[in-house]
Amino acid sequence: MHTIAKPLALVATFALSMGMSSAHAAPYTASSIANNVRDMGGVVALTSGDDKSVAVTLPFAFNFYGTDYRTAYISTNGFLSFTISDAACCNGQSFPGARIGAAVAPAWTDWVAAVSSKTTGAAGTQEYVVSWTGVEFGNGANPANFQAILHEGSNNIEFQYGKTFASGHVLGSGIQSANGAGAVGLNLSTSNFSGRGVLISAVPEADTYAMLLAGLGLIGVVGRRRRAAV
Repeated sequence: MHTIAKPLALVATFALSMGMSSAHAAPYTASSIANNVRDMGGVVALTSGDDKSVAVTLPFAFNFYGTDYRTAYISTNGFLSFTISDAACCNGQSFPGARIGAAVAPAWTDWVAAVSSKTTGAAGTQEYVVSWTGVEFGNGANPANFQAILHEGSNNIEFQYGKTFASGHVLGSGIQSANGAGAVGLNLSTSNFSGRGVLISAVPEADTYAMLLAGLGLIGVVGRRRRAAV
């Protein structure tokens, strides 16, 4: 029994690690999840203002469309970019084609917002939570709060919305790769989507499944050979 466990564990680890590394560059898919706005506190990255951006060092390497990033540029206008430092005023745009590079945009429009960030969880499964709190420019009667959450390890992206309101400007929501070849648009550009949760995750490519199945098949062969030798 003990002689089988070690080789099986090694083969399984190899198969799963190969699948995970291949999946990082794959297309993404979006799905609705439970509303779970995290605590809005944290380190203040930007005080309340219009069309501001700041560079932040990520607490872990985040793989996005096949590239590892350790720096992000957060804009008061409701997005973070891994490649563009511009605050990108004033209307959100559809994805792909948005002028904000490799970006994650829970609610891109012309906000006058304060931005905070914090890291939670244990090493290997940490969450980097970026929170926006503010109002749409020229419409101070409608405060908003929403979040983008980067997940360590899985490289998933989560959007959580407390209250979001955009009446005078186009609201864009989604992600896109640096060259715009890959993107996911949430088609929420004109609606108030308060109280929602969205998970954006990578879809394994065909070769990922093939490698995983090959690994599982090898596990079966090893197991049968071990049993036959007993």
